Amino acid sequence: MNNINIISVETTMNMYRENLINNNDSEESNNSCCLYKCFIFIRRYIIIFILLVLVDLSFYIYDKYPPYSEYLALGGIGILPMILLFYLCIMENRNLSNERKRREELIDVILGNNVLTIEDDIQHIRCSICLKDIEVGDTYTSLKCDHMFHTDCIRTWFCIKTNCPLCRERA
Repeated sequence: MNNINIISVETTMNMYRENLINNNDSEESNNSCCLYKCFIFIRRYIIIFILLVLVDLSFYIYDKYPPYSEYLALGGIGILPMILLFYLCIMENRNLSNERKRREELIDVILGNNVLTIEDDIQHIRCSICLKDIEVGDTYTSLKCDHMFHTDCIRTWFCIKTNCPLCRERA
């Protein structure tokens, strides 16, 4: 029974994660995305709460049972919070690196083959992010909404948001 619950929770979290990565705009996927973010947010605080309870318990044992309390408090219960804290740091680092990889893949998909180089001196075009003119030899990117930006500027912008800086259309 317990294994079935764990598997169903894991399957549900994988479904929420897929909806978050695929960026679907349906109401159901927005709810799934919200639930997944809440789960990730709450998971951290549950682990921190467990750490605090275990530290408090180790101090209680240390005060209540003096002959062997220091061995029990430091050896049995005192190490467990350290292991949980180490686990929390590893998981946070893994989540951040996975998020960076997903963001880079998303940027590559959005930019795709839209990276162009100006070879002729055409009309006056200004990058709205850095406010510099796009000159001959510069690489630029044209989004679906036909707004043009330096490739490096829009790549940096997409690390923060995935919409056009001018018209806010989703890229």
